[in-house]
Amino acid sequence: MKSGYAIAHAVVLVAVSISTGTARAGTSIAALNATPPLRYHDEAEVTSWMKALPARAPEMVQYRVIGTSFEGREIGVISIGNDVTRVGARKPAIVINATHHGDEKIGTESSLHLIETLIEERDRPDIARMLARYVIHVQPIVNPDGHSLGTRLDSRQRDINRDYAYPGRPDRMAFKTPEARAVRDLIDGEDVQAAIALHSGTEGVLWPWCHTREAPPDAPFLTRLAWRTARSLGTTARQSWHDYPSAGEFTDFVYWRQKAPALTIEVDRRHMPHPSQINTISARTTRGILAFVGELMKSSESRDIAANP
Repeated sequence: MKSGYAIAHAVVLVAVSISTGTARAGTSIAALNATPPLRYHDEAEVTSWMKALPARAPEMVQYRVIGTSFEGREIGVISIGNDVTRVGARKPAIVINATHHGDEKIGTESSLHLIETLIEERDRPDIARMLARYVIHVQPIVNPDGHSLGTRLDSRQRDINRDYAYPGRPDRMAFKTPEARAVRDLIDGEDVQAAIALHSGTEGVLWPWCHTREAPPDAPFLTRLAWRTARSLGTTARQSWHDYPSAGEFTDFVYWRQKAPALTIEVDRRHMPHPSQINTISARTTRGILAFVGELMKSSESRDIAANP
């Protein structure tokens, strides 16, 4: 349960920017990268790869389509967790989305690596605890049209990451894009208690608000989460407004709508670093995400103990 903008159980939404690695199965990232050197994958390859994933671990991996882009491309999500395929199961969730901006393709590669890590290392103690507690939803491409075109905006020149509701802008004035509506419906349909949006173009960890310089509710908790995540990444943290003011961002929406901590991680100054650097950036970002979830679990457990001494 959540109290105000605090959390008791954690559902994490992460919009990711990492990269590719290796694995043991035929539908792994290794299969996508069968011919060196490492490279960026197109939208069709990513979608095909995601659809094949449940066969690797059917008891804990599920693929579903949550929407369709303006040009008709599927918007897919991979769900990973111990009870993910059980009918009626509803657990706190970690939702990870990437590539709101289509030219930030390191985000797509990042989410693929994160998926690989969660599946291939599911017996690792920290990941096993995470998957026992949460369902993790990973959305590698929020903006499939922009990803295919190689553009920041969608195919109608709209910025999806300025299309969310926030204080002062209700739903009827937002969600003009089908991609943002798909994310909204995912958030509204889950027990969301935390979020991370990963982007590229700078480096650092950002906490709300984006649309105002005012300190958010639960500012000390958000600040602590952001700085501990930043330290694991070897970077810094700040309120998003002080990076640059913007209205309609995903993190403000989740924080406002769900009263849940929401962070942006900017993983690299370049939108598409040289492919030879994908794995390095990937590993670093995965480390940051896992550190964030670990800190979230500690906070949740300490609150549970305080509530039930």
